[in-house]
Amino acid sequence: MKTNELMMNDWVYRLEIYGYNVDSLYPVQVHLIEDWTHQGKDHTANVYCDDCDKLPVSAIKPIPLTEEILLKNGFEKTGSFADLKEYALTDIDNDIYIFYVESNEPYFYTEIATVDVEIKYVHQLQHLLRMCGSVVLADHLKI
Repeated sequence: MKTNELMMNDWVYRLEIYGYNVDSLYPVQVHLIEDWTHQGKDHTANVYCDDCDKLPVSAIKPIPLTEEILLKNGFEKTGSFADLKEYALTDIDNDIYIFYVESNEPYFYTEIATVDVEIKYVHQLQHLLRMCGSVVLADHLKI
């Protein structure tokens, strides 16, 4: 991941604890993003999470979006057509529709101004929710 893909309160997987790799994926919320270069070199990219002081960006990875995460967060299955499922979140200011194509590799997308936009990861869903004015839901998403 790169720091420019993240926003405050995004969910990611933590891959290490205090410099040691962890055996299982551990979800954490990003609270501070640090990305700077000193005099054109010595690039530093770190994130600070809810239960850690500082993590290098190499120690995090995105959380894949799943149907379960959509359902936990108020999306309802509103339609199913062959290998396509439709989920809607309609109790907010702007209705959000997310489509899921069942295949070997799950594929989620939404349509923005007639353009299909892929949503592979939880942090991308959070960005979509924030764009649509649902900041509270985005910041308190259930994983």
